[in-house]
Amino acid sequence: MDEDEHTHCACSPPRGGLHSPQTFPPRSGGYRAGSKGTYGREVRRMGKPATEEKAVFVIYVLTILAWIFLSDAIGVAVIALMAALSLFFLRLVEWEDVEKRVQWGIILLYGGALTLGNAMETTNAAGWLATKIIPIFGENEVVLLAVLILTTFILTNIMSNTAAVAVMLPISFGIATQAGISPVLSSMAVAIAGGGAFMFVIATPGAAIAYSSGYITQKQLAKAGFLASIICMFIILLTAVFYWKLVLGL
Repeated sequence: MDEDEHTHCACSPPRGGLHSPQTFPPRSGGYRAGSKGTYGREVRRMGKPATEEKAVFVIYVLTILAWIFLSDAIGVAVIALMAALSLFFLRLVEWEDVEKRVQWGIILLYGGALTLGNAMETTNAAGWLATKIIPIFGENEVVLLAVLILTTFILTNIMSNTAAVAVMLPISFGIATQAGISPVLSSMAVAIAGGGAFMFVIATPGAAIAYSSGYITQKQLAKAGFLASIICMFIILLTAVFYWKLVLGL
């Protein structure tokens, strides 16, 4: 496990444990976690898996294995499309069900977000925005790191994680060199902050999937994502200033 993974592991439990129960409180009247016999009764009520359910499970497992071992050769998207088409070929799902249950608006929204992010990267609008914001804050090391992390968090919520990091890395490298900060330190901070897409439906596929379930609203997602972003930015900054700099000597 490298330093980036250590920081992600340190960041996720605090942000999840500190604010998730308050933002998404358990519904009253639901099952109590660990209540005796609850899960056993539910399993018995469902009965034995049907043939169709077993077939879906096999497709699910094969898809995961293909993503692990064949994604470089075939591509993640192609594997996902093949899995989806196999559900139709085996008559495990009907198109009418897909029309009713798939949130097509979310797909179009996410597609628009990818287009926007690509346009910002191609036209260098994201880079221009970053270069205008960051120099305002002078050459204080802690302040510059905080601004780099904050700017990366903003960009990664409106464009893909990879694009946000690709835009910010050259900028952070140049600014760190001019300010006398270790480029490795600033690059690591930007790379980890690139995974902080928590606030919007368009930020990550996971957020879009959760939103499409109908159990959360954009307002709830933004509220939880804002708190998660603050917690993670604080942890990344502390890690960069005290652990990477003082302990690792960056």
